[in-house]
Amino acid sequence: MEKTISLEKTVFPTLDFAGAVDQLWDVVVVGAGPTGSLAARQLARAGADVLLVDRLSFPRWKVCGCCLNGRAISILERAGVLSDVCAAGAISLTAFELRAGGRTATLSLPSGLSISRTHLDAQLVRSAIDAGAAFLPESEARLSSLTSDYREVILTRHNESISIRGKIVLVCEGLNRRLLTRTTEFRTDIDQDAYIGAGVVAPIERGTIKMGTIFMAVGRPGYVGAVMLEDESLNLAAALDSALLKNGLHLGTLAAEVLQEACLTLPVDVEQLNWQGTVKLTRVTKPVAARRVFVLGDASGYVEPFTGEGMGWGLSSAVACVPLVLSAVKEWDDSLTEKWKLYHERQIHGRQKWCRRCGYVLKRPLMIKWLVSVVKYCPWFAAPVIKHLNAPWQQEECPS
Repeated sequence: MEKTISLEKTVFPTLDFAGAVDQLWDVVVVGAGPTGSLAARQLARAGADVLLVDRLSFPRWKVCGCCLNGRAISILERAGVLSDVCAAGAISLTAFELRAGGRTATLSLPSGLSISRTHLDAQLVRSAIDAGAAFLPESEARLSSLTSDYREVILTRHNESISIRGKIVLVCEGLNRRLLTRTTEFRTDIDQDAYIGAGVVAPIERGTIKMGTIFMAVGRPGYVGAVMLEDESLNLAAALDSALLKNGLHLGTLAAEVLQEACLTLPVDVEQLNWQGTVKLTRVTKPVAARRVFVLGDASGYVEPFTGEGMGWGLSSAVACVPLVLSAVKEWDDSLTEKWKLYHERQIHGRQKWCRRCGYVLKRPLMIKWLVSVVKYCPWFAAPVIKHLNAPWQQEECPS
């Protein structure tokens, strides 16, 4: 079960709903997850008038993304918000334990943090507000008309709608893609063989599971990851074969089957927990930019499995887009869309190839069972992957 969020920790809006109409915003950021919040913060710090909107109130719980790898950590440090994340209680990750077919391999992690998305996302929203961004939660957005000077966005809240104007719109809405599916400018290609995501948080007693370790169990229905969070709860994130749900099974049953096959025992009754699912995970949005609109983070595409890479893709895009967006605010040029597409192809799609390889192996139980045996006695075999996923982020210039 999810823990209750105290009222004093709520992130309140910084302006009235109707007040968002009063000005022409430089940038409207749709989606206040890590990607959207960090982009809003960096743009506000650069002097842009930024409105950050989200359809939910904050803090709020998310299915996955509670682990930050070395790449994501270095981006947060470069942006100047890592100390705030650590102050929110993030736990240092030092080990990765992989289980399949009753076999176990443990690898050392050079860096890593676990923190609940409830706290991480709220902290990054507060950082954006502190930098000067306006924040408007509980407001669902959709794209509307385009002029030579701005893009119109319709915001809906409690059956009331308003029209706001932004010179640039950043779409950072994650896998939900509620805005993107309501326009003909973008399409989403979904891998029909992809797993769906599932997750749950359960309170547990401290000491019943190793702190600082990511556990991953692999079985025929999919794979399940488990990690201890800062609020003494266990975060479970799974990728599961949705075809098996048609046989009358539910998410908890499939997750429990994976854990049983891998011989991983957890201090909770996994099958009885209130699991929440997602759409199919592996997908790509085309294009990732249109006139006065740029798509960032999971909204631009996602590739399984959960390796912390998704957070890295989104956070790096949030920082890299700043010079391009500032140029677009100053004067729009159609070549800017091509520049963002090129950046995305080189810097994001290139890294996603690693996840595609990992996903291929994880969906083949015999192969992963063999791999666990090899890694157990020859940990250097997995060293290149661990090093790649955790290498510090190098500033990737997006041409402005």
